[in-house]
Amino acid sequence: MQTIDAEFEQGLLLFKQLAQQTDQALDFRTKEMIFEKLLSIIAEGYRANPQQQYKQAYALKALMWMKEETMGIEDSFKLTHKVMKVFAMSEANEQDSSVELYLLNFWVKDLSIRDLCDRISLIVATGEPLPTFNPLFKWLF
Repeated sequence: MQTIDAEFEQGLLLFKQLAQQTDQALDFRTKEMIFEKLLSIIAEGYRANPQQQYKQAYALKALMWMKEETMGIEDSFKLTHKVMKVFAMSEANEQDSSVELYLLNFWVKDLSIRDLCDRISLIVATGEPLPTFNPLFKWLF
């Protein structure tokens, strides 16, 4: 576990140095790529595998750090529907969604109800199956 901690901390440090070394902030596409990779690790679930549990926990920690340190409210808003979708799919598949719910609640803490409804409507507009809407509606209200 200490090896994983050290590697994770080193990865965060390198990411932070990269963000600081560039003359301009990281572009949205780069942030989105990193975000999507970390979110996919969380979406995999842990399946009672200790190594997978560590990966999921560190991906969660990295996403939370990334939101606080490298993303503004606008970038976070643009990616909110993806966090919502991961939570909704986990709920629809009747999996343990506690990690996804924790991330979702953290991710949307600065958004208004209007913003949240906008993000849910984006998911519905993209033709996602109805089972994803019900958990989001229940979560919102």
